[in-house]
Amino acid sequence: MPFFRHSFRWRIITWTVVVSGIVLLAFGILSGFALYRIKIESVDERLSVIPANRFPPPHHLAFWERNWMRLSDGMERAFGARLHAVVYDVQRESSFKSSAWPESISLDVFPPVEGELAESLNPPDFQLDLDMERFDRFRRPPSRRWGGDGPPKGPQIEPEFLTVDGDPSDLRFAVYKHPGYNVVIGVELDSVLQEMEHIRKAFYLALPAALFVLASGAGFFASRAIKPIRKLSESVNTVSARSLDARIKKEGEDLEFEDLIDGYNEMMGRLERSFAQASRFSADAAHELKTPLTILQGHLEMALNDAPDGTDLQRKLGLLLEETQRLKSITRKLLVLSQADAGQLLPTLEETNLSQLVEELMEDFEMHSAQMVFNKNLDTKLLANIDRSLVSQILQNLLSNAVKYSREDRGEILIELRREEDFAILDVENEGHEIPEEQRQSLFDRFTRLDSARNREVDGLGLGLSLAREFARAHGGELDLVDAEPGRNRFRLTLPLA
Repeated sequence: MPFFRHSFRWRIITWTVVVSGIVLLAFGILSGFALYRIKIESVDERLSVIPANRFPPPHHLAFWERNWMRLSDGMERAFGARLHAVVYDVQRESSFKSSAWPESISLDVFPPVEGELAESLNPPDFQLDLDMERFDRFRRPPSRRWGGDGPPKGPQIEPEFLTVDGDPSDLRFAVYKHPGYNVVIGVELDSVLQEMEHIRKAFYLALPAALFVLASGAGFFASRAIKPIRKLSESVNTVSARSLDARIKKEGEDLEFEDLIDGYNEMMGRLERSFAQASRFSADAAHELKTPLTILQGHLEMALNDAPDGTDLQRKLGLLLEETQRLKSITRKLLVLSQADAGQLLPTLEETNLSQLVEELMEDFEMHSAQMVFNKNLDTKLLANIDRSLVSQILQNLLSNAVKYSREDRGEILIELRREEDFAILDVENEGHEIPEEQRQSLFDRFTRLDSARNREVDGLGLGLSLAREFARAHGGELDLVDAEPGRNRFRLTLPLA
């Protein structure tokens, strides 16, 4: 997935989701621990209101048997869970144990008994006066729990709290230490654990939705943040010799992108000046060379006419004249290319029957290339607004190359002209040496010729395809090398129709 791996926008979204997910997960875990701690403290608070100073010694079984049901019923209404109790002595022997006490919990998990049993704690009849209204108040909202008299007074003995793993549920115990015996009262944590489980599931269900919202928001803001970069990229992709004067406005952009836009505009300014100087130099050089070359050609023609026929001098003068004509052709084409680079190649458009123009040029090539087989498939009456002279040069170049680079034993050339939507498509295909993939990109560069054509037997300067493409682009069209069957080469000219 190259797009996801290299896209700056997707990297922002990915890192936003990853970092946010870690933060939210850590926040959820810490919040869960904190909420569980608050729940446990609420349980401890309820266990703390038991008047521990009124618990009798362990041998007062009559007290426990008479009051435990009353105490547990009131406490269970406050807790909403089952209550357990045990009273044990120094030898960790229980004198009282509630009927539902979990057998899996040993008394060894509780603190040891300290001190000795006081004789004064052995009255003949120990009465426990419990105000159960105090426990019921825990079921009210906190703001109305105690009324106008404030919270009740806490027990005189502060209990020691601990959580014990039980089967099937954990239990929270308050241990009230008395001299010579301990009283343990605990409550099952089923309701607390179930509530925490519901909260945990709700968090896990909400986490993907939160991450999706974060990813969407990150994608939206990332797209807005990189908008200047996208604008700069679009401007770079449209840069050509005719649009070097284009600039990007920086008004309203962020400060971080203003320097980038300034740098781009300054670079385009330097390119525009450099390209203008190069174009002027090419045009001036080509223009200045025309006159001396014309004079040199005239003198060589006169000297060639005066030289005796069949002499070595006549042969040398003929070679010099040929090279002079090649130089004139090069300068003439360079002058046209410099005009195209400067955006000054303005075709004179007139409505022309493109089908008829192709037919006329093919007749000329058929007469001069009798050894070639021309197969044509031309749509009739395709009208286009073109410069007849420039388009004729494009067609002559394509047909000339097709003839020059065809195989001698299989000289077949295919010409197709058809309409596709609002464009005329002309394909010129020949059988010859297939152009390698690595040479296709540079085929339209100036002074570029294939290795098989780098000899004097195949005439050419390496400027024909460059000129043909510039002529096509001047009409709003294009010239390309397209895929063909193995052993064949196909050039495609696209021109807008009238």
